[in-house]
Amino acid sequence: MVTSCKVDYRRGARYGDTLEVDAWLAELASRRLRFAYEVRRGEEVLATGMTEHVWVDASTGRLCRTPQPLREPFGRLASPSADPNS
Repeated sequence: MVTSCKVDYRRGARYGDTLEVDAWLAELASRRLRFAYEVRRGEEVLATGMTEHVWVDASTGRLCRTPQPLREPFGRLASPSADPNS
């Protein structure tokens, strides 16, 4: 479930522009995770942002820990080398 969303706009894009969007897992905790985003036109950064999410048990609707089968794959994504800006 998405719990937070933030966008910082730096410059505008126009219809027809070719944009590149990078997304990476910036933080992984036992019950939540944060994705970071960067939108560029060439080398120019147009926007940055992030979304925060929590894990929810589908049967109860309550917060839960990262499901066991996803811990290792998400852990790899959360490594510092996953951030394209590092």
